[in-house]
Amino acid sequence: MRALVTGGHGFIGSHLVRLLMERGAEVRCLYRRPGRPAALAGLDVEVVPGDIRRSEGLDRALRGVDEVYHLAGLTSSLHRAAMD
Repeated sequence: MRALVTGGHGFIGSHLVRLLMERGAEVRCLYRRPGRPAALAGLDVEVVPGDIRRSEGLDRALRGVDEVYHLAGLTSSLHRAAMD
């Protein structure tokens, strides 16, 4: 089974990534910043550059996956004037 985890570099997401891998899944994570997230260091995870708000990265990230776990979200200030 191949799984995509959005937000896989966060606290809950990184634990889910490890659990999926323990159960034999091939895991792919969408990551919007350059480089590899520290939370996934040492794990055999495919990191795909992209942003959940843009279709370009999502197309590649979704290709060939069997399951999607959507854990990404905006975590900036609640008082932000305009949310995307």
